[in-house]
Amino acid sequence: MVDAVMTAMTVSGHQNIPVIVTEAGWRSSSDDANPAYVAAELYIWGLGSKLPMHV
Repeated sequence: MVDAVMTAMTVSGHQNIPVIVTEAGWRSSSDDANPAYVAAELYIWGLGSKLPMHV
């Protein structure tokens, strides 16, 4: 799948845009102690803290 995206970007003239691939997994259902949206929010904030500022 990444190869297809990279090929499509190159063909359309966007080969110099960095691509960052991540993987995440958490429960789709939630419970009172740890709702899924909390896990998603923590993931997004954590990912953002690891990315270079120019991306």
